[in-house]
Amino acid sequence: MKKAKLNIPFSTLALAISLIFSGTVQAEWINSYGTKSSEFGSVTPSSQGGYYLSMLSSPLAQTSKPTTLFSLLNANGNPLWTKKITSGAYDSFFLSELSNGRVLLQGSTSATATGNNDAVWALYNVNRTTGALSPVFRRIYKGKGNDLLSITQDKQGGLWGTGSTTSFSQDGKGTDMLLAKLNVNNGAPIWSKAYHYDYNDSLAAFIPKGNNFILLANAKNSGGGSQKIVLGQLNSLGDPVVGSFKKYGGTGLNTAINIKPISQGNYLVYGTNQVSIKNSNTTVFVIKLNSNLGYIWGKKYVGNPDQGLGISDINENANGSFTLTGNLRTPVYFSGFPLYTAQHPTIMQLSSTGTVSAANSFEYQEIDSGNFSRNADGSYRLDGQTMAFNLSGSGVGDIDALYGLFSANITPDWIKTLGGPKVDIAFISPQAGGYGLSGSTSSWGAGNLDVLAGKLDANGDVPGCPYIKEVSMVKTTPKINVSNLNWQPQAAALVKKGAIQATSVALKVSNAAITVKSVCKH
Repeated sequence: MKKAKLNIPFSTLALAISLIFSGTVQAEWINSYGTKSSEFGSVTPSSQGGYYLSMLSSPLAQTSKPTTLFSLLNANGNPLWTKKITSGAYDSFFLSELSNGRVLLQGSTSATATGNNDAVWALYNVNRTTGALSPVFRRIYKGKGNDLLSITQDKQGGLWGTGSTTSFSQDGKGTDMLLAKLNVNNGAPIWSKAYHYDYNDSLAAFIPKGNNFILLANAKNSGGGSQKIVLGQLNSLGDPVVGSFKKYGGTGLNTAINIKPISQGNYLVYGTNQVSIKNSNTTVFVIKLNSNLGYIWGKKYVGNPDQGLGISDINENANGSFTLTGNLRTPVYFSGFPLYTAQHPTIMQLSSTGTVSAANSFEYQEIDSGNFSRNADGSYRLDGQTMAFNLSGSGVGDIDALYGLFSANITPDWIKTLGGPKVDIAFISPQAGGYGLSGSTSSWGAGNLDVLAGKLDANGDVPGCPYIKEVSMVKTTPKINVSNLNWQPQAAALVKKGAIQATSVALKVSNAAITVKSVCKH
């Protein structure tokens, strides 16, 4: 049985359930959504009012297949209707709204419980009154191996697919990068490319640069002990620009997270380095490149010898300096043995040349797995989860959501926890008049794990809610060592291995029901 199809890591879950809310001011509320199974999902605002909720429902019995549930919520979070969408024996779908109001479904499906994953994407017109879904197209790529696509819409309304495939590897295990430009009217690839550099290649970023594109990838060797970063340009048809690709990295596992444009046409590439698979402590690197992707400088950031340092983002400030956000992980020892790892959100101020001018961590409990994200006005929001470790009790306590608002100079305006007796995780994003909240809960709901969503006021609260508490965090000053990266870029070349051919697929849509429980309401 394919257990991997049901086990979704919290890191992936965190990425999948983060959201951007928008819309008019509504009364504050928090609800849980689910069935007797375990639900993972997302809540996103609709341009036509209300919210779209999509959930992957995984039954506890491993012999039962998961299903995708799709609902339209009104402004107060109540479902107007719910649909179930299925294809093969095992499906993993999520939905998002395009700029024209149509709904895009994407994910993967397997014909049998032990079969390969096939990439699926479909576009629907939605009757918001009845919930009827009228297909514009329904497409599937059935390769020889496991194939995944993540589809996004650009500012011009076009669809782009990025992902991975094992269909072109010689042993059926090595992973290649997959790129595709899709026809928005019929879902067919206008062009597609499968690219290979080393044994396991994964795409970190794919962003426009004029009429070209920048591709940033991680390439791991067949033994798994070494991983390099590959960076270069593709033309408008997805073909590599001759001589543009370079390989970066020292020893160990070098993992690029993203590349982002900054002022004067320059770019920042950032990620982590891990000495070996067995050594989980990571260091952080930042590389500044010019407009032609030429190397300007590179820095390495390291905590104490037994600490791990992670990065979630880096942003340029108005004066050309940078603010780096991430987390610091420190092992806590008992009788000479590591008992647990204390993790806390960390923020660093860097000069325009990457030197550290200030560094602070914020601690509430023993394990605060949160990250800072910059808002449009320059302030920072903190969200994630917090957990106590009690030696005199049962050890690990319950997990509560942790979120807050910090000013541009990283001074807390307010910090809140949201939690019941079990596991509760939440992420917040600005919404007109307050904040939208989305996450997961096992404290309230119908099953093992339910989707958590809501609308908070400007202070991150639902007035009168007993589960939201105001807390304070202690600011500490960790020691961060910085050194030159000294990576020498080396010429690299991608190998084009094939293209994908999409065919039509039948998707079944039927009525369904979910259980909604009010956690807090104002």
